[in-house]
Amino acid sequence: MKRHLFIIGCISILFLSGTANASTSKNISSPLFFDDDVPVWEVGDSWTYKVKNFTVDYSDTSISVFLHGIIEDFEWTVSSTGGSDYILDFTGKITADYTIYYNTGTNEIYLTGTFKPLLTRLAGTLVFTKSSLELKDIDAQIRGITMAVIDPLPFALPIPYKLDVSGNLDAVFPIIDFPIYNGKTWNSPSINIQMQATMGGPLGLISFPFTLMSSFPSWLIGCTDYTTITVQGNTYDAYEIEPIIVTMFRLYYAPAVGNLVKIDAALTNGNLHADLISTTYS
Repeated sequence: MKRHLFIIGCISILFLSGTANASTSKNISSPLFFDDDVPVWEVGDSWTYKVKNFTVDYSDTSISVFLHGIIEDFEWTVSSTGGSDYILDFTGKITADYTIYYNTGTNEIYLTGTFKPLLTRLAGTLVFTKSSLELKDIDAQIRGITMAVIDPLPFALPIPYKLDVSGNLDAVFPIIDFPIYNGKTWNSPSINIQMQATMGGPLGLISFPFTLMSSFPSWLIGCTDYTTITVQGNTYDAYEIEPIIVTMFRLYYAPAVGNLVKIDAALTNGNLHADLISTTYS
């Protein structure tokens, strides 16, 4: 149910309509001898994003999930810098509509409903290497109560649910290959993301677990431009990063904030569009 983590990853996954549009000014050249090295994060550094729009459209032989919504106040905060890794905690407020079909083997279950921020808790952690900010691990939890219509009942019921997302990464994932410069290319490894979920209802009316799997192939990724981008009223000098052959996502990394300032992704099972709202990084 959670796209994510391209968030995400970020996310990743990362992780993602909005009131503010981003504008870009191309062709700001970055000399090839100039590059930006991996940023140094400190405990307490935080980045808050608005996921303006995200969609999950997943199906296999036993389950299909369609989810569309936004995430407000999607905040990443550095909680630990010990050892060789950074640990980031994240939280967010989800508003989304969903439709779920699940074939248990003996029964078919149809659910439609809505996630509301006051009834939903999104939290989790991301682990990055200090040396190169490669993504090592993703864990997320979504908990709450959703008002769901269970076909053929004509009325909504309060359904408690929990959704656990864990990234099964075969290798560390270099979202950005530091040091970064305009024109640089690198290969990303293939990764798998597994999502474990359990939905349970009052008085045992409904209760079922299910697993979703997403696989991402290896891509040739490149820094295709060094540009000025305005996001949520703030202007940054940023590197534009995207796959070389097919533009399935476009990321903007700003050295001044030590992180991504804009994410646009349109993948096979969904899409995500997110902007940086604020940061404490300096």
